[in-house]
Amino acid sequence: MEATHGVFDTAVRLSRRFAGPGGYGIAYGSHAAGISSRQSDLDLVVISVEPLGVVEIDELVAGVTVLHHEHGLLLDTEVDHIKKIHATVRDVDSATSLRCFPLQANGEVDLPAVVPQSWFLNSDTFRLRLLLNALTTPHVFLDGDIGRFDQDRRAAERAVALLAMAASRSVSPSTRVLMRVLCVRSDGSAGEDFLGYTPGPHLYSVLRRGLARLRDENLVTTIDGDRYEYDPTSIRTAIAQSRDQAWRRGLMQG
Repeated sequence: MEATHGVFDTAVRLSRRFAGPGGYGIAYGSHAAGISSRQSDLDLVVISVEPLGVVEIDELVAGVTVLHHEHGLLLDTEVDHIKKIHATVRDVDSATSLRCFPLQANGEVDLPAVVPQSWFLNSDTFRLRLLLNALTTPHVFLDGDIGRFDQDRRAAERAVALLAMAASRSVSPSTRVLMRVLCVRSDGSAGEDFLGYTPGPHLYSVLRRGLARLRDENLVTTIDGDRYEYDPTSIRTAIAQSRDQAWRRGLMQG
C-alpha cells in the first residue's frame, strides 16, 4: 500500500496542475480498489471546465508517462492516453446523461459489448463509458472542486440505476438482479468485456443510492424492501429527457 500511496501523491500533483478552477481529478481501477499488482497501471482522469490546449494535453500525457516510469508501473496504451486521462465537465455531463449508449428504434438503451479493437477503444462513445465507469466503480478523489465531484458522482449513480432498470427484463427486480444486469451481458460478456463492473458491495451501494434518487423522482417504487416496481415507458422517457437536456446544455456551453 505504501507504493500505491506514493503513486496517488504524484497523481494529486498532476490533478492540481491541470484540473483548474471548478475541475478535479480522480483515480480509479485496481489501485483505487486496492487490488493492484506491483506493476499495475494507474487509471486516472483529470476533469476541467474548459478543454486543455494541445500543449497542456502533451504535458499531461508526459506527466502520466513519467508517473508510471518513476513508480515502476506498466503503461497500458491499449486506449490512447489523450482519450482517457482528460475530460471536460461537458463530457461528464454527456456520460452521466447516458449519451454514451445508443438508443434502439423503440427507445430502449442498447448496451453493446466492448470490441477489443482500436476504432472502438479510442472512440468518443467508449471514452464517455470510461468516465461513467470511473465515477461508479471504486475510485479515489485526488484534488479539486469537491462540490463538482459530488454532483457528478451522484448524477453517475442515478444514470447507472436508470441503465440497470432500462435493461432489466424483470417486472420487479431486486438490487442483486439489477447488479447482474450491469455485470453480465445476455451473450455472456462480463467485466471489462462489457461495462467494467463486478458484483460486490461497492456496486450494490452505488445502485442503492441511484435507485433511491429514482424513487424520490417517482420513477420506481420500493416493494418488500429490496425489490422495485417501475413503468418501462417512464424509464425510457427519463433517459430520453436526460440525453436531450445534456445535448441542449452542450449547445449553450459550446
